[in-house]
Amino acid sequence: MTYRNISPQDRAEIEWLLSEVIGRRDRDEGDAMGELFTEDARVVTPHLDLNGRSDIHAFFSDRERAAEVRTQHLWSNLTLTSLEDVACRLMHAP
Repeated sequence: MTYRNISPQDRAEIEWLLSEVIGRRDRDEGDAMGELFTEDARVVTPHLDLNGRSDIHAFFSDRERAAEVRTQHLWSNLTLTSLEDVACRLMHAP
């Protein structure tokens, strides 16, 4: 299936980014999370809304220091929806 305005290369890079984000979180590498995002990136989930690289870095760095529980996130059934020429919505089944 072809997704409007989302090339196969872009889809592969988004899949890599998602895997890298959850991998770094699970390995308690939150301090390195910010480098994965642009200055104006936005991360929105049902539980948080982070605006910009500095917010993303601060959130995951704080979680790293406060982590008492080990996690292992998995994702599947990725659905990408084009929002604009430079943005997309990422949804996945946990």
